[in-house]
Amino acid sequence: MSPRAEGVHLSSLQLWLPRERRYRLEAAARGHRLLARDVEGGLADGGERVLLEGVQSLDLRLLARDGCGESARWSWWEASQWPSGLSPQAARVSLAWYPDDKENEVSVLSLDLALEPVPPCGVSP
Repeated sequence: MSPRAEGVHLSSLQLWLPRERRYRLEAAARGHRLLARDVEGGLADGGERVLLEGVQSLDLRLLARDGCGESARWSWWEASQWPSGLSPQAARVSLAWYPDDKENEVSVLSLDLALEPVPPCGVSP
C-alpha cells in the first residue's frame, strides 16, 4: 500500500489461478463424442462443449527410460498404468475418428510431444 494525497492505493496482487482443460469421451450413435471443459482454480469456467463427433478411440501413452547404459530400455506406458516415481520424457496422443457419416474408413492422428529432458544416468531429476 502506498499513501497518496487522494487516499491509499493497493496495487494488484496479480494472482493467476491454475487453468486446465479436461477432456472426456461420451458414447454417441456412431463412436463417441470428444467433449472439453475449462476449469480455472478448480471451478468450471463455462459449460462442456463438443470438440469432435464420431471418435473411435483416444489414447494417451507416456514414455519412460528404465535403466542406464546398454541395458537401458525405453517403453511406452498407458497413462492409467503409469508407475509412480517415474517422470515421463514424452507423451503420445492418438486419436481415431470417422471423418464423415457416410464413410466407414477411420482417420488416425498421432502426435508425440517431449515433456522433460532425459537426465544423465546416475543423476536424479
